Amino acid sequence: MSHTFENWSRSVKFTPKTFVRPTSEAEVVQVVTAAAEAGQCVRTQGAGHSFSQILTTNDVLLKLDRLPDKCVVSGTQATVCAGMQLKEVIAALQARGLGLRNIGSVTEQSIAGAFSTGTHGTGICLGSLASQVSAVRLVDGQGQVRQLTSAADLAVARVNVGMLGVITEVTLDCVPYYNVEYNAYLCRFGDVIDRIDDLKDTNERALLWWLRPPTGPQDRVVIIIKNSPGAPPGFPANDPVLDDHAIPGLSSGLSFDAGLLGVVLLGLPVGAGRFRRILRYTAGYEDVLTIPLLPVFHRECEYAIPAAHAADALRELRTVLDEGDVRLILPIEVRFQAEETHLLSTAHNRPQGVCYIGVASGVEVMANAPEVFERFEPIMRAFGGRPHWGKHFNLNRKELAAMYPATHGTFVQARRAFDPAGVFLNSLLRHLFA
Repeated sequence: MSHTFENWSRSVKFTPKTFVRPTSEAEVVQVVTAAAEAGQCVRTQGAGHSFSQILTTNDVLLKLDRLPDKCVVSGTQATVCAGMQLKEVIAALQARGLGLRNIGSVTEQSIAGAFSTGTHGTGICLGSLASQVSAVRLVDGQGQVRQLTSAADLAVARVNVGMLGVITEVTLDCVPYYNVEYNAYLCRFGDVIDRIDDLKDTNERALLWWLRPPTGPQDRVVIIIKNSPGAPPGFPANDPVLDDHAIPGLSSGLSFDAGLLGVVLLGLPVGAGRFRRILRYTAGYEDVLTIPLLPVFHRECEYAIPAAHAADALRELRTVLDEGDVRLILPIEVRFQAEETHLLSTAHNRPQGVCYIGVASGVEVMANAPEVFERFEPIMRAFGGRPHWGKHFNLNRKELAAMYPATHGTFVQARRAFDPAGVFLNSLLRHLFA
């Protein structure tokens, strides 16, 4: 079947020789076996949300959306088809009174693609989506079906960037369905930066949207807190001079779209105190923790740095942004996550957790994304940062091994055991992990 892949932001485009949409695991085995015999590369397409070049191949591209939908629940564990979109998984779990402990902002992603690239939400005591994976079923590079449940196998498989095989099923550790209270506050950069530790440590889920011209007023910040209803107030809810005047007419979450956000916030004063609460409501976790897929085509680069360096890294980034013409198309997003044990997790061996900082430029020719990322990445690396696997990054094997000194070699050895011939390695991944 002729097929040209284009990711959602129109920044990655390629045409493989073969495009297959298998309808059974047996058919996946046949495709992988044939490709291995022909010396071809196989990559698996999810929902096309990734910004990076980890998917591209001239050979065989699989899409798993025609595998039978599945949601088999046993207690608080649910086994689902790897090709299901996250929003489909959430709906299937909700129908059974269950939910996911934490999720990222976008639910159009396939479940396998999301956890395999380290997709995360926010919460310094919470892990990524991969931390909720308790079993993985896949077809390896020799066409063998494997069920991975041991701690050693899951440490490799939870964040695998599609290099171990074609995942057909995943089992998730779930929790009872729950609601979340959403609070949004407006402040200035200088008011929150010195208390960023209070922000992450006194709330279940906290994030920042830092607006910079042209996306918004100079150094205006939106703080978004997502806590359990009735949880003790953290910062800035406990600030003694909090200005508690919501914006009339707002009854649901703010959009990350800089244009829409600017319309809401343009000319809005912070208030009598340093922090102004502009929105508060409670709803199901799937609504509060997510945002609609943005209608803004852009390129995105995000790094995870040790959480202890968050304030210093953001101050350094501010210095660079103040120096020159760095054009951002969306607010700078700042989130947090707990330490993880997965070998390729960006939070591996980070005892105090990590802070994710993401910047976005446009996709048009004059959007200056290379210039933005050239200035951004060195700052993040200087603070011990590691790039998100599903977003733009520029590094070689030596740099990657230095970022993961205790785990890169271990992962490479495990990957070779799953896929001795490198069937699942495209040119980028072969360079980094062969």
